[in-house]
Amino acid sequence: MKRHIIYIYTLLAIALFAACTSDDFDQKAEGEMTHVSMTIGTRAATGVPETTTIEDELIHSWWVVFVNKAGNVQKIVDRPVGLTTYVEEEKVELDIPVGTYTLYAFANITPSASSAGSVTIAGLTFTEGAASPTATDIEAKTFALTNGHTGSIPMTGKQSIAVTGRANQTFSIEVVRMLAKMEMQYSNKSKADIQINSLAITQVQPTPVSLLPNYTWLDSGWPFADLSTAATTYTRSYNGSPLPVISLDAKGGSKPSATDIFYMMESQADYATPSQSYLMTLNVTRNGATDNLYFTLDKTKIQTIYRNDHVIVPLTITDFIVGLDAHFYPPIGGYPAVITKDKDKDEFYVTFKTQGDFEIMPTVYNASTRTNVYYPKWDYNSTTVTVTGDPIFTTAPHIDTTTGELLGKLSTNEGTAVIDVEIKVEVSSGVYQVYPRRIYIVRKN
Repeated sequence: MKRHIIYIYTLLAIALFAACTSDDFDQKAEGEMTHVSMTIGTRAATGVPETTTIEDELIHSWWVVFVNKAGNVQKIVDRPVGLTTYVEEEKVELDIPVGTYTLYAFANITPSASSAGSVTIAGLTFTEGAASPTATDIEAKTFALTNGHTGSIPMTGKQSIAVTGRANQTFSIEVVRMLAKMEMQYSNKSKADIQINSLAITQVQPTPVSLLPNYTWLDSGWPFADLSTAATTYTRSYNGSPLPVISLDAKGGSKPSATDIFYMMESQADYATPSQSYLMTLNVTRNGATDNLYFTLDKTKIQTIYRNDHVIVPLTITDFIVGLDAHFYPPIGGYPAVITKDKDKDEFYVTFKTQGDFEIMPTVYNASTRTNVYYPKWDYNSTTVTVTGDPIFTTAPHIDTTTGELLGKLSTNEGTAVIDVEIKVEVSSGVYQVYPRRIYIVRKN
């Protein structure tokens, strides 16, 4: 995951001391007019010029509002008339009085009203010579966005500066994209051609989002927390209109991969789920049948997606077969466990006719490479146990973190318990394919 940040900055002309004059060091009085050159440009977080060719991620229009320490709008600067191309950088010159300012910058946001010396952006009206909306009101302002945004990416920023009047003084402000860039890299390593019908991403999203960025979160990441907001699902349908159909050849074919790039609001994984990780569902058609494939992102690597993040997700489709083995240790004269499976529902039934210790071990087989996958190359995404009727366990099922086995001990009571498990198998770095399975433990004499 990497971040791209757009900067509005002024070029610093470094004067050689041999060429300096006394005027270079003169300080002007507060309120006295001074002249500066300002360059507006796009930069990555490291300060290296971007190489992006996607115009919507560049600057098309921009506004910078200077608010003085008295809380009045001192000056509004916008893109010169007639410049309409998407640019990485652009130089302008302006005059402004010496003083201390808070700068608010907006890019690629169409004002709802504008005139000479006045502009209304996101419901905030700034007029030169008049009081600015308060800092509290600006910080609390929200902005409505949608997943799958098309067109120029809105950007905002805030910076405090002191204009001293010194020759060639530098001041800067950055504007940050308000959406995250999602890059889904689909790859088919199975033995059958696949058509991807849709992608569904389940997450928690505050909407609308704050107008201005949180710079601490930009630098350190958005803290994962319970937002007390219900999870929602964003679905992208690849049905040919407006999104193209995605068809992937089987492993070894000429086109086994495809990429979908889109823009999504900032979000977090669902805090209320046991796994607390992003869940992604691919609906695919393979061998004439339609099926859902489940993927999850490694929660130790990513649980939040903040504005301006560039998130690359490699979703690899494979031929894993998830099964089940059971070992039972009944008393002398007891009966072995009996395992049956409902293939249509991915359900297993394990029947025990006596009390005793048991072990249930999921098995994972890669049909594409004809190899077994052993724990911990696979792991549990989540487990839950539900008992119907009388308690049938003297020791409840639990995971042996060394072997991956589900261990427990049955009592003499008859009844049924249900163990819901999600087996996750890593298919690419930080991405797991998830296989939900339901295990019925049936105890009867």
